[in-house]
Formats: sequence, structure tokens, C-alpha cells
Amino acid sequence: MNGANTIVDCGLTCHEEWLPLPLEPAADLSTWSQETATELIRQCGRAAATMDPALLTQELRERAADSRGRGPVHAFALCLPGVDRVAAMLEVDFIHPDETVPEITLDWIVEAFAADDFGPPETTKARLPAGPAVRIRQNFVASEESDGGGRVLMETVTYGFRPRAPAAR
Repeated sequence: MNGANTIVDCGLTCHEEWLPLPLEPAADLSTWSQETATELIRQCGRAAATMDPALLTQELRERAADSRGRGPVHAFALCLPGVDRVAAMLEVDFIHPDETVPEITLDWIVEAFAADDFGPPETTKARLPAGPAVRIRQNFVASEESDGGGRVLMETVTYGFRPRAPAAR
């Protein structure tokens, strides 16, 4: 539901261990993931001895391709020193009202982003300086199979908020 006039500067700042993922269609994910894995391993010093370069390269490529497929405005992978798997993912997107959803409400955000694969999600509503917000914490089964043939249990936390309208001048 990205709008044509999407705002991309949302003031998000991430710690240096959060790696921005290339979302542009022209970006070569194979080259990017190999070069990035090599650099991450180089930065790890002695901890690099336990890392698998091929596994980290594959993990980065798959995470970037997965995020690219959803088309967020920003996507980041948390890469911890000495670990050859992505520890967490962060995606940022903007949802604009349209003909099918004329008003984006907190209840709509919960309905659209919650899964109840393993019971109902935990939802919390709050008022933030930016506007009313909702936090959705849930577990669900990932669509892809793991290396062992089973499907992975994912734990996610989704935040949604409705920015306040700018004050009239």
C-alpha cells in the first residue's frame, strides 16, 4: 500500500550492527551479500573463526530478497559480531488510505498485521508523541521450510502508529 508520494525520511536511526538491506530492484543481491559477509567476518577478528562465510552470505541474500519482495521503504538486518545468522529484522513502511481502506485505524492495523497461529496476539495501545500507536506481539509459522524440513516458528513485534495531522497554520 505504498503511495506514489511516499515519505522515505522518517527519522529512523539504527545502531551500526543494523545493516541496511538493498531494496532497489537493480541491486545485485549475490554480489552485495558476498561482499557484505566478507566485510562482517573481517570485522569480527578472532570471533570470525566460528563463522561460516557461505551461510552468512546465503542468509544475507535471502533476507534482502525476502524484504525486497514485500517492498518496504526501509529494511535492516541485525548482524551480531561472530554470528553467521541474522538475529532480527526491521522493516519500515508507510500505509496510506485508499478506496479499499479509506481510514487507517489502530484496529485496522491489528486486523491487517496480526496472526493467531498460536493463540491471539498480545496487543497494546498507547499514545506516543508522534500519535496513537499499537504494538502487536505474536508467534506464527513462517511460510518457508527450515533446513531440517520443518517450518520455522517466528516471533514478531509489529508497531503501527497514526501520525498526528500537522497543525493548521
